[in-house]
Formats: sequence, structure tokens, C-alpha cells
Amino acid sequence: MVSGKRRRALIAAVTVGPLATYEDLLRTELVRVGYAPFTVNETVLAMARLSTWMQQGNVPATGLTPNLVEQFLAARRERCRAEPAACRGVRTVLRVLRGADVVPRAGVVDESPVASILADFRGYLVGERGLAVTTVRSYCLQAEKFLRYLSEPLGDALARLDAATVTTFVIRATTAARSVESTKALVTALRALLRYLHVEGLVPAGTGKRPLSPFQPVVMDHEPGV
Repeated sequence: MVSGKRRRALIAAVTVGPLATYEDLLRTELVRVGYAPFTVNETVLAMARLSTWMQQGNVPATGLTPNLVEQFLAARRERCRAEPAACRGVRTVLRVLRGADVVPRAGVVDESPVASILADFRGYLVGERGLAVTTVRSYCLQAEKFLRYLSEPLGDALARLDAATVTTFVIRATTAARSVESTKALVTALRALLRYLHVEGLVPAGTGKRPLSPFQPVVMDHEPGV
């Protein structure tokens, strides 16, 4: 018999493990950058799973190295059929915790803003999109070109990013490209980067139902340099 009452959604909470102390930190940051309530809840659930796993392995917050993160994700993959389901929210949890120096960073020697964003972008491509190593390497190389093209400080440049800046970059890159394939590779990677930056709240949200549309460059089907 089906009840007439609407089933109440489960509200996630981090109740055990070394990350329980940081649930409020995570929620505050996600709300600040504009995450939807449902996404906040899913991300807190990811933190709860990670914290429980750390408690079971006696891993302190300061001991959550990138290698241990990979072990956790491997364990999640064994329980989930789909890669996105296994890794959902983990990247965001790590970004917030690393930003607050709660857990070790991903071993990036270069601590510049460009390197930091590229490290997180790489984690997004691997963890949430499940792309192949060679594809991730290509995307990051192309993304670095765009990030270094922007003015400094990088955070301010991203906060005021507009379609004209993206278009100008694409036109210049297209002109300098050696082949149509190189141009398409650049634009495909750039689209992925812009989508990631939007999700993280690092670029303007735009308007309408397609918030990324002002930043989506169009590849002209022509020979490079023409």
C-alpha cells in the first residue's frame, strides 16, 4: 500500500570519522559558490563516505594523501557500476579541504594559481568524467594555454571572464594552429575547462537555462591560418 505522504529526502550528515568536524566548512563553501541544495547534500554524503572509510583505516585528515584517495575511489568503484556514481562529490570535497589545508594537496610542486586550477581540473577529468590518461593530458595542456593567456591575477580574470575574451583567444589559437584537428582538440578541451570552472563558481554564471552558452566557442570549419 502506497502512503499518501511524500517521502522525505534523506539529509546527509558526517557523523563519524576525522572529517566530521569539517562538515560545516564544506556546507558553507558550497553555499557561498552557489551550489544547489541537492548538490550540497550529495557532496556531504560523499564526505560522509570518505570519512567513514578513513576511520575504518585509521587515517587522520592530515594523512589523506593522493594515493589513499585513489584507494578510496577504487573501493567505491567496486561498489558502483558507473564511474561517475563512484566518484560523485569526492573531487569537490577534496578541493574544499585542500583549500583550507585540512588534507594534503595533490603533490603539485608549482603552487601558482594556474597549476592549482590545472591540478583540480585534472582530478575532475579523471574522477568525475572518467577520461583516459592520454585525453586528460591533452585537455590539461590545452587548458594551460588558455589560463596563461588570461591576465593576472588569475582569479580576478576568471571572475570577469566574458565571451569576447574567450572568442579572441580561440581566434588567435585557430590562426596559429597547424591543423583542423589541433583546433578541434583545443576547443573541445576549452569547453571542458569552462564547464568545470562554471561548476566550481570561478567564472560568471551567465543567464538563462544554458549558463555556459556565452562562453562556448564555435569552431569555424576552415583551414588554420586562413
